[in-house]
Amino acid sequence: WDRWVARGLELGQQTVETGEEPAEVFVEGAFRLLAAPEFSDPGRARELVQALEEKRALIGLLGRMLDGRGVRVVLGDEFPAGGFSRCAVVASSYGAGGRVLGTLGVVGPARMEYPRAIALVTHLARVLSRCLPGLGN
Repeated sequence: WDRWVARGLELGQQTVETGEEPAEVFVEGAFRLLAAPEFSDPGRARELVQALEEKRALIGLLGRMLDGRGVRVVLGDEFPAGGFSRCAVVASSYGAGGRVLGTLGVVGPARMEYPRAIALVTHLARVLSRCLPGLGN
């Protein structure tokens, strides 16, 4: 938990310091997703890993979520890439001074524990948003 918050703050600080949006999506814990029964088929697992490595679909999805406020849930059928068809994303924007700086989210199997994922994403977005105004001072 602390490692994720620290990494999020580090990325937020880089964004504030450079004034540019980061050009990369950071993915942690993808191996755990492969342990889900939905990905026991090697073909499905390969599609998921490929989609995570390419990151274009994930960047596009998170980019579309930047203009939203609060937590949003997107199911696999709404993903532009087939590798995510059995997944869901719970995501929220974060920012400072009324400006949205990024989106953080959890990718998991479509049958994930939504209340837990929503609570985690909501909390992290609030923490990042509260910490960002103090960065760079």
